Amino acid sequence: MEQLLEQINLLKKNLASIEPYAKNCVKLERFMPCRAFFPGGDGLWNPGRPSKPIRVLFLGSDFNNEENYDAEFKKPESEMRDSPKTWSGLETLIKQVGIAPEECFFTNAWPCLRKGNLRNAGDPPGAKDLEFTSRCRDFLRLTLDVLRPRYVISLGTWPTMFLSGFVPDAMKNWNIAKWSSIDATDRFTLVLNGQQVTFIPAIHPSLPNHRYRLVHKTASAEADHIRNIVAKSEDKF
Repeated sequence: MEQLLEQINLLKKNLASIEPYAKNCVKLERFMPCRAFFPGGDGLWNPGRPSKPIRVLFLGSDFNNEENYDAEFKKPESEMRDSPKTWSGLETLIKQVGIAPEECFFTNAWPCLRKGNLRNAGDPPGAKDLEFTSRCRDFLRLTLDVLRPRYVISLGTWPTMFLSGFVPDAMKNWNIAKWSSIDATDRFTLVLNGQQVTFIPAIHPSLPNHRYRLVHKTASAEADHIRNIVAKSEDKF
C-alpha cells in the first residue's frame, strides 16, 4: 500500500494551508514514530505499514500541548506514547463495532498543538478562531478527498461541532458542543466529491461515562449503534 503512504505525505505537505495558526495553537514540527493521531504521527494503526485502504476516519479535536509533546521526544523511541487512555478506549470501541483497525485513519479537526502547558482537555483553543477553523475544515475536506473513507466517527462534542460546518443549515443541531443538541440527529450522510460519507458522533474514548448523552448511555450501546448504522448501509466493515 505504498499509495497510502504517498497520500499521507501529500497531506503532510498541505498542512501549510492551515497557517497562520490561531492564538494558543502551535505547529507540530516533528512526527512521532509510534501509533499517534495525525499530524503527530502518520495516523495509521500500524505506523508506517499500511495494509488496507482507509474506510473509517476517526476525528479527534487537537493533538496535545507543547510541554507533553516535547517530553515524549526525550524518551527512547520504543517508549514514546500518544494518549494511551484514548487508544485504550478506541481499541475497545473498534473491537466492539467490528471495525478492521488496519482500515482506519486517525486525525484531528484542528491539526495543531496547544501552546505551552495549556490544559490538554476541554475547549480546543483553535475553535475560537473562525478563520483558522475554516482553514482546518478545508484541510479535512482535502483529507476526505485523498483518503476517501466511507465513515467519519467524531470523538466528542467539539469535533462533531466542527463537522457541522460542512452543511451549516442541515447540521445546525451539531453546531453546539452539547450532547443535548447533537443527539437530535445521530448521523448525517453527505456526498463529497462524488464519495458518500456518513458522519457518526461518539463519546471521546477517554471518557467511558456516557451519562451526558440522551441516547447510547453506555459504551456498548454506542458501539451497537455504530454497528447498526453500518449494517444498514450497502458497505460492510
